[in-house]
Amino acid sequence: MDTMIDETEVSDVSGLPAVSLYCSDSHGVYIPRDFAESYNRSMWQGIDKDDVDVLCAGPEHEQYWDAWDNVLDNAKVVGDDGHTYTLHQDGDLWVICYERMTEQEKRDFGFDID
Repeated sequence: MDTMIDETEVSDVSGLPAVSLYCSDSHGVYIPRDFAESYNRSMWQGIDKDDVDVLCAGPEHEQYWDAWDNVLDNAKVVGDDGHTYTLHQDGDLWVICYERMTEQEKRDFGFDID
C-alpha cells in the first residue's frame, strides 16, 4: 500500500520536496484517525500498533490525543536517498525533511533556526 502525499501515491519519499502536505486541516479532529487508516506501514517507522488501534477507534477514545502525540513524536520514514522525513502538524499535517528545508521554510513552520 502506498502513502498519499500531496494527492500522489508514494512508495518511497526520495525525491519528495522538503515539505509535503499529507492531510489538510479540513479533516479536523479526524486527521489522526485518517493518518492511522492510510499510512504505509512498510514505509513508516516508530509507530506503535497500539497507538494505531487507538487512533482508528476515533476521537472518542480516551487515549486518542496521547496516541497521536506518540505518533507525531516518533514517526519517521527514511528515503532511499538517506533523508529522514517526519510528521509536523500545525493544523494541516505535513511530511517534512528538516535537513532539506530552506531557511524560509523553517521560519514559516516556526522552527528556531539560530
